[in-house]
Amino acid sequence: MKSLIPEGTVKFNKRCSSVEQHGSKMVVSFTDGDVIEVDGVIGCDGIKGITRRMVLGERYPEEVKSKYAHTYVYRGIAPMEDAKRVCGTYAEDARWWMMKGKGWAMYPISRGTEANIVAFMQDTDEWKGEQAAREVEREEMEAEFVDFDKRLKGLLPWVKPMKWPLFHHPDTPTYYNGRLCLLGDSAHASSPSQAAGAGQGLEDALILSKVLGLVSDPCQVDAAFQVYDAIRRPRAQAVVRESYEVGTAYYLVHPDFGDDLQKITDEANNRLPKIWWYDLEGDVKKAEESFGELTR
Repeated sequence: MKSLIPEGTVKFNKRCSSVEQHGSKMVVSFTDGDVIEVDGVIGCDGIKGITRRMVLGERYPEEVKSKYAHTYVYRGIAPMEDAKRVCGTYAEDARWWMMKGKGWAMYPISRGTEANIVAFMQDTDEWKGEQAAREVEREEMEAEFVDFDKRLKGLLPWVKPMKWPLFHHPDTPTYYNGRLCLLGDSAHASSPSQAAGAGQGLEDALILSKVLGLVSDPCQVDAAFQVYDAIRRPRAQAVVRESYEVGTAYYLVHPDFGDDLQKITDEANNRLPKIWWYDLEGDVKKAEESFGELTR
């Protein structure tokens, strides 16, 4: 991929320490001492990045930190041959097992030579301490799988006794502040129940690149970010909120579906196409028209 980008366009091994707006210019400082001056900044620095604080900190301080999605996971990777000995041919395809308050995802990786395992645990409590993985005793982890299918429990030797909490941004009130905007997880980190979080980042990039391509003067950057926010935020935030709700369905605790698999399936068949087949070309056209109206 690097070979496709003009030399000098990308610099690696850099960590941003601050972003400040000085008049019509943005000043970006890095931990290695470098300082650059630009017309606009796009913060793609992830769920714990500093640009989110700089966009929201003064106006919406309560929304800077990500929120616990009331789920943690255990993770592991098993050799495919061992996974097949335990689960048979189930190990060869992507699978999701459900029980009340819990779920188990497994799918082939490494060109089919390994099986990736992610066991989900719904958690009604708040996550205490740092927003990071926490090691536990193996006995504590295994106690959470007492009621699981014995075949799945046979894969526990390859699962690490470490809780990985899931956090998200369900209520981000704006994606920009002046000449600084957010893209991807820094704007709308999501729980994984719809497998749509990364795709939303790509949709961000599509709309933002299209509207920035229309900028003919630096003074129009603010308008470009305003249009991007108006188009992308409603859809991306809806996906984040839906993903959280869908998690309750996949744990068999949704108030409308319970353990009725047909209702869960019907709802998914109605909901997912709205993510997969969304009219992105329509959004591009809307972005171009809105930008034209703002800069006329």
